[in-house]
Amino acid sequence: MAKTQGLEQTFWRAMLYVASLMVIAFLLVPILIVVPLSFSGEARSATHCKDCPCAGTRKSWGPVWQASLENSIIVASLTTIASTVLGTMAAIGLSSLKLRLFKAIYGMLLLPMVVPLIITALGIYFAFAYMGLLGSYLGLVTAHTLLAAPFVLVTVHASLQRFDWTLMQAGASLGGRPLKVFFEIMLPLILQAWLPEQHSRSSSPSTRSWWLFS
Repeated sequence: MAKTQGLEQTFWRAMLYVASLMVIAFLLVPILIVVPLSFSGEARSATHCKDCPCAGTRKSWGPVWQASLENSIIVASLTTIASTVLGTMAAIGLSSLKLRLFKAIYGMLLLPMVVPLIITALGIYFAFAYMGLLGSYLGLVTAHTLLAAPFVLVTVHASLQRFDWTLMQAGASLGGRPLKVFFEIMLPLILQAWLPEQHSRSSSPSTRSWWLFS
């Protein structure tokens, strides 16, 4: 009986590995196909230097791509700072609310995660067009922050569920000011939940799709 259960567990573990490899292949194969084509010197590369190695890559890496990379770095950096601050402040503030009020506000703050991206994009597009923010850093950072902040909220809120609030009381009883207690006690304990989540959201395909409306 124990041997049968062991074989069954091994089988399902192997199936999990196979399914994971299939998903990874599904995501990576298109990239593996496109990259060799960029090194092709054939006419379909639409470049003036048809016989040059890496002709497609050389053409692609022009001023437009360099400007896009620079804009992406700037927007991702500002989004990380803004969404981290806002999401953390919201998580700390919500932790002191009553259950009913917490559920209502928490649900509204998580709407960007639930509402389809195209609907959110169209709504923000028309709002930003009215306010004259299309194509601006302020508009892009605001849109990215709207998408990224809920993920910070969820992550930090989960960390606060395991946080010992008596540590804050102990710090205050020893004469520490609120900001000092926050930065020296609470922040180090929840810091590990911040940056990995923000980096992944700022560079994800869903957030990069906002460039379609810039």
